[in-house]
Formats: sequence, structure tokens, C-alpha cells
Amino acid sequence: MRAAVRFAGWFLCALAPATALADSCVWVSDEDSIRQVQASTNQVTVSVPSRGVSRLVMNAGDCGVWAFNKDEPRLRRYAADGTLELDIGVQSLDSRIDEIKDVQLDPHDESLWLADERRFSHISPAGQLLIGFPAPGEVRQFRVALDQSLWLLGERRLWHFDKQGTLLAKFALADDLAEDARHFAVDGLGGLIWMAGDHELAQLPLSNPSAPAVRLRVPRSITGLALDPLSGKVWVGQTESLLAYAREGTLAHSVDLGALRLRKPDRLAFDPASRSLWVGAERSVARFTDAGQYAAGLAARDGDEALGVPTFRVDPTLVIAQPPQNALTDNPTPAFTLTYGAQCNADPCPFANDYFAAYQLSATLNAQPVGAQFVFHANAAEATFTPATRLPEGQNSFSAQATDRFGHTSSREAITFTVDTVPPKFLTLAPSEGSVLANPNILIQGTIDDPAATVVLAGMGINRNGASFSFPVVLLPGLSTYNLSATDPAGNVTVVVLHLTLAAVSVSIASPSNGATINADTVTVSGTFQGPANTGITVNGIAAIVTGSAFIVAAVPLQPGANTLSAVATAPNGQSATQTLSVTSTGPAPIHVTASIAQGLAPLDVAFTVSNTTGKGLLVVQADFAGSGSFGFFSPDAPLSNRYTTPGTYRAAFNIVDSTGASFRQTVTIVVQDPAQVDQTLRVLWGGFTAALASRDMAQALQYFNLQAQAKYAPVLDALRPNLPQIVASYGAPQLSTISDGLGEYVLGRKINGVNQIFFIYFLRDVDGVWRMDSM
Repeated sequence: MRAAVRFAGWFLCALAPATALADSCVWVSDEDSIRQVQASTNQVTVSVPSRGVSRLVMNAGDCGVWAFNKDEPRLRRYAADGTLELDIGVQSLDSRIDEIKDVQLDPHDESLWLADERRFSHISPAGQLLIGFPAPGEVRQFRVALDQSLWLLGERRLWHFDKQGTLLAKFALADDLAEDARHFAVDGLGGLIWMAGDHELAQLPLSNPSAPAVRLRVPRSITGLALDPLSGKVWVGQTESLLAYAREGTLAHSVDLGALRLRKPDRLAFDPASRSLWVGAERSVARFTDAGQYAAGLAARDGDEALGVPTFRVDPTLVIAQPPQNALTDNPTPAFTLTYGAQCNADPCPFANDYFAAYQLSATLNAQPVGAQFVFHANAAEATFTPATRLPEGQNSFSAQATDRFGHTSSREAITFTVDTVPPKFLTLAPSEGSVLANPNILIQGTIDDPAATVVLAGMGINRNGASFSFPVVLLPGLSTYNLSATDPAGNVTVVVLHLTLAAVSVSIASPSNGATINADTVTVSGTFQGPANTGITVNGIAAIVTGSAFIVAAVPLQPGANTLSAVATAPNGQSATQTLSVTSTGPAPIHVTASIAQGLAPLDVAFTVSNTTGKGLLVVQADFAGSGSFGFFSPDAPLSNRYTTPGTYRAAFNIVDSTGASFRQTVTIVVQDPAQVDQTLRVLWGGFTAALASRDMAQALQYFNLQAQAKYAPVLDALRPNLPQIVASYGAPQLSTISDGLGEYVLGRKINGVNQIFFIYFLRDVDGVWRMDSM
């Protein structure tokens, strides 16, 4: 007979300290109420008037409760604060339901299972009938397993149903075991079924309950059974004691209830959230730790009270440890690491790592399945995978979800990350590699194509961020080596080595030699120099053609007698050096050849003129325009001309025969310069100018103009100084329009207010041979 229980109040145990427990709650029925007890304080926190409650079932996530009233009969669901949420008449759910004998809750979907003698009904959390099916026979008890299937205990059989009500298997039990079985529990983690009769405890394998059972005899009659689903210990109630057996069948704990003045523990329930055993005994409800220590008690009138504890729930968890969300990597085959775990009633489960080996992984990388390629590592509860092929540049996506052996899934975790294996590029750099500079105080400056990159000049201890950079340095005499590195956020690095030479400007005439006698009225002067890029060379005021560190001037005029040749090297900053030597000219030969132009850019058209002061007629002219040794024959009055298309220095040779048969040999030097060389010089000049603008170095920028342009543009640049970096970034590379021996015209495009506009840039070679900007 089920009698009412009236609570007289809680008293804390003084016999043993209570174990620190998680914050959870249980529900206990009284004659005319149900009460919620907070596990952290052992205090009644909610009391709800309700008579005739015979079953209390809780979900795994909060302190709400379902209460079954056998007298009406009705199902009522209460929130954690005791508010009534649902009140359902059982007959309204299914008219075929007779007298409810048992109620169980599925913690994974919070649905209810109801059982009477003839029928099972599945009820949604909202109180709606999902399915119903007839019982396969007389059912004494049933349990909802971790995989949400049903185990039904009959008189001589066990039945196994899935959650849709489909029979999966049935097992015959040994006669002596089946007839006596009155309690049973399903240990999903341990793969066991525990059954209890009057004096015997039996353990069956969950995979085959028909197999021979492991039997444990107990000294006194069994009054109740409860399973600790995490440790697998099964608690057995006896008239004056509690026994706990481990999965191995060994006795783990023994509690003398007589010493605690507790008798007849008819109701046992284990709370997996607070790790506590709750015992409904004669005149009291008691609480024990999972090790059997008495924690607290509640005095009550004699009765068979209902206990409601949180149902046990296990959920797999998965964390994407590597790569992290929004990662940026320069590795095209990054390693992926997943960390497996499990939550038991929302707290981490203390499982050994080999538990996670049974997880099934669903993972996609850029929408392609890769789960089968992960390798599980039991020593760390991790699964790892490294792609065999390169991932695409840019954004990639990855997602993963784990499924445990009970069919429950973790949340699907998803990340995006970026693969960037392209290092930043130096777009401009000034001074250029190999430059010879006259001024020791310089700026190493330029631009890169990635504004998020960091540029470092080794040994300086200074970093520069952004698309433009500049480093002030002081050159030491001789060769200096500088290492510039640009590193983007992904870690890609580009290194540029810059060799710069600090040398005083100098010039040396190699030909002609000092004191030489020249049998002509012009002379070709050549030599070498030292100086920075764009150093100009003039000989007697005529600009030389410069190739590397060599120079040459064709056809420097001479006067008969002594002449002075003065070679001047001028650096862009105005530093100069001069060498002077003397030569003697015998004057023009009686028969000599002159060129219309002695030097210029390819293609160069040159007309040659033969002058004859002998008074004798000329018979024939032989011409080798390229100086190759191959002569052509021309009549004396025929025009002589040649187009030089290939850059270089040519010694055009002429053999002239007069009417007496006398032969005269003349050589004329023609120097043809490569336009691409001049174009490169002007582009380097422009790059240095724009780098100076980007760093707002007005003094350096103005050095690239000639004197007239400096006066014109100095106030303009000063006014634009705050916006110069943005202005420089807004235009593209200059496009060559025309180029000649002393003039370069370029076109520059820039978008202003959404309209594409073009500007002309003009470079002039000054009288000192240095190229400078004239207008823009």
C-alpha cells in the first residue's frame, strides 16, 4: 500500500562530510504536494500542491518535472520554479490506455513513454501522442536506453524495441532468473543489464541477454535497485543496508542503514547530475554520495514516496582545435586537429580516451567529404588529418560533426580560414640595386603590393607597415649590403638584397691619351667614371652617351694646334669631378669625311659627306659603314648614308681614291644608344621621385626637377603634402610616349572624381648630362 509522506524538515548529516556536488535538484512526493530539493544546499526550494502523485520523472537539462497522478489519472509538467506548464488527461492521449504502471523519460528528446499492462504510448514534450503499440506480453518494468531504444522486462523474456516501436529482438531468460526478477537496470556505457530478484543479483551482457548470467547472492531480501550510469555501480537496497557492486561484480560499498536509523529502503534513485544516491526509506528520505557516505536526510511519515532525479544523458562534443576560426596560413596543406569529448548531463564526462575511438566522424573540406581520412589518437582523444594536395588560395571552409555509438551527434562545428602562399612583392625600390651614390645620407624607400605586410630593414630595428616604406641610412665608404624583407600576415616573406656603393664622383679619360696628336679636326673621347645613377658626363660641353660606368663622346671639335679636353662628371645632387688633358690637332685631312650626327638613339640615320681640298678629282669612294671589313663602292658624287638600328659603337671606314690614284683612309666614330636604356633610367628616376613623394620627403623629391621646375613645383607639392601618399597610390605606371637623345615624354593616367584623366611628364637632359624632370 502506498501511503503519504509528510516532510518534517531537512537535517544535515554529522556523521560524514558531504562530497562537493554539482548544482542540481531532485523532486520528492508528499501526501499532498511535490517538493523540489536543491542539491547544493539540501534545502526545499519549491513546493507544489499535488495529491496522489505516484511517479516523478525529470529531464536532464533543468529542474522541471513530470508528475503522474494515479488517482485521476493525469500527467502534469511543472517548470523549475513550480509553474504548471501542461496538464493532460491520460485518456485524452490514447483511449486504449488503461492503468498506467510506469512512466519513463527519454532525455535526448524529452519525450515520455507510458506503459500499462497492455500498451505502450510515446508522448511528445508538448503532450501529443506520437505512437502507440501493444505490449508483447506481460511487462513488469521497462527502461529507455542511451540509444533511445526500449528494454522491456517480462515474466520470462526481455524485449528490445526501437523508438519507433519496432521490435528489434527478444530474449528468453533462464526460468529461475525470470520468475524472480522484480527490478532491472540497463547500463549502456558498460554494455550490461542488471536484474534483481529476492536474494540474487544477476548481470547479463546487453548484446546477448540470453547468455549465461553472472549471479551474485546477497544476504538479505532486495528491496530496491538503482544504477550509477557513469561508474556502472549498481546499488542494492536491503532492509537495513545498502550494497554497491562494480561492473566486475565485486562489492564496492556497503552501508549499514541501522547505524543511521534508516530501514526498508523501498525506493532508490541515482542522480547523475549531483552524483548522489537518493533513498526513500521508512519515515525518511536520505541522500548519499556516490561513495556511500551519508550526506543529508529528510524526516517523513511512513510511506512509499516517489523520487524524481535527472535522467542520464550523454552527448558527444567536438572542438576544431586546428586551424582556428578565421586563421590565416601560408601552409597550403594545413594540419587539422579535432578534439573529442562528451558531456554527461551538461558536465564533462570522465571517460577514458578509448571511449572516443567509437566516434563516427562526418567532416567536409570545401564541401568535399574528408571524415574517413582522419586518424584517431587515443593518447590525446584527438583526430588529425593533413590534406594530400594543396588547398586553393583564398578562403576555405571546414565543418565536422561526431556521432557516438548511441547514435547521438555533436553540434556541427564550422570554420573558415584563408590560405595565402603568395609572398608580397616589391613594386618600387630606390636606390636601385648596384647604385653608386655620392651622398652618404640616403633614404632606402619604395612600395610593396600588400599594404598589410611589414617591411623590415635588417639591423635597423625598425619596421614599416603599409604599402610605402622608407628607411634613412648613412652609407659607409665602399660597398654596403642591405637586406630588406617584406612579411605578410600569413607569414610569407620576400627578401631583397640591395648593394649600394658610396663613392666620390670621379672621371677618367681613357682615349685619347694626354699629349696625343690628332690628324683630324674632331676626336672621339671615351673613358670611365664613378658616380650614382643618372650621373651625367660632358666633354667640352657635349653630353656623352653613358653605358654602365663607361662613357663616349663622338666628334669633339678640335682647332688646329693645341686643344684642351675637359671631361666633367656631375651627380644628380650637383657633386662633380673633372679631368683635363691636352691634345694637338694637325687640322682636317685634305680629304676627310664628316657625319651629319655622330651619336644618338637607335634607329639612327647618318649622312656622310666627303670633303676634298686637294683640287684633284675623286675616282671612287669605298664605304664600310659598320666597320666590319666589308666595303661597298660608291661614285664620288653619290650620297652616302646608313641607318644604324642596333645600339653600339661603330667605326665607319672610308677608302677614297683621287684622280692620280692616291688613296686616303678616313674613320668616323658613330655611337648609337639603346632607347630602352634611357627609358630604364627615366623610370628609375620616376620611381625615386614617387617614393620621395609617398614618404613626404620634399627636399628629396625636388632634387629630381631641374632648376626651373623646382621653382615652379615646390609650392604645389608643399600644398599637397598631407595627401601625397594617397595621390601617389591613385595613379598607375607611366607609359612611354616618345623618347629622343635629350627628351623623354610619358603619359600618366589617374582617376579623379571617377573620371579617367591623363597627364604628360617631360624629362630633359640638362647641359651637365643629368636627366631631370621639366614638367608634369
